[in-house]
Amino acid sequence: DDVVYGHLGDGYTVITELSRRMDAEPTSDISAPTASLAQMIARTLNVPYVAITDGEIETSTHGVRPTDRPLADVPLTYRGGEVGHLYVAARHPGTTLSNRDLRLLSDLAQQIAVAQYAIRASEQVQESRAALVTAREEERRRIRRDLHDGLGPTLASMKLQLTAVTRLLRSEEHTSELQS
Repeated sequence: DDVVYGHLGDGYTVITELSRRMDAEPTSDISAPTASLAQMIARTLNVPYVAITDGEIETSTHGVRPTDRPLADVPLTYRGGEVGHLYVAARHPGTTLSNRDLRLLSDLAQQIAVAQYAIRASEQVQESRAALVTAREEERRRIRRDLHDGLGPTLASMKLQLTAVTRLLRSEEHTSELQS
């Protein structure tokens, strides 16, 4: 392979790099660890096209999908569930990836699947938090409206009634003092 295709880097450096990126300080973009992963895989394996999908959505791509060569389709599975696919084009038309390349892609797919699952779980947690904040704010608005529209006028009415009763009692006291 080295003579025909040129020296290929150690494919397992991609796995090491992915692991390093996942362990790095968190960024605001939770998909940052896999964003340039397709480019790393393409560069390491010296292939023209790599795509990582999360279901139907491509999360990371490198190159233009060739129509003249087969794509290796490696499923990304985690805990028995499919979280996406890794598509890699053969180096040249009419060829396929070697068994060594396919083993590497299989090993790499396990790591990518964990990353995809973690990204998906993180997105779900963020959506859940946003929904909780929205629900809490709505409940606060509802309570505020209820206090303003219900309890507020009731208390104001009671105050007016108490003031009227107090005036009436004073007026009756004053009248009874005058009569005595």
